[in-house]
Amino acid sequence: MAQEIDEFLLAYERRFDEAPKPFELLKENPPKAAAFFQAFAGARISLEMRIGIWRILLGSEIVEVHFDYSRDQGTDFRVAIQTPYGDREEYSSQSLWDSAILRHLGILAVGGNPTLYGYYALRNP
Repeated sequence: MAQEIDEFLLAYERRFDEAPKPFELLKENPPKAAAFFQAFAGARISLEMRIGIWRILLGSEIVEVHFDYSRDQGTDFRVAIQTPYGDREEYSSQSLWDSAILRHLGILAVGGNPTLYGYYALRNP
């Protein structure tokens, strides 16, 4: 797990030119920290999706989720988010294991309509 966290830290810094600080969340926001670190326990979530999870925890909004699975033809899983600055980012994977993050997405009514909102721990500390 420590090696996977190190890989995440390096990949994120290379991609965004800033260092994420997930261990600071343990003090600042334990529920968000639990959500983040749960992506390293259980199902093998890809590095790409872990980066997307971190971006959601930083305040990006989920604007699109595409999940296509066929036992014979594989998996296509994409999550598009919009940053607080209005930029759109897409995270994609062909790993069925990544679909495990779907159970962490919250649903909130916005204007009377349900919308995917946030990434949450299955259990809080």
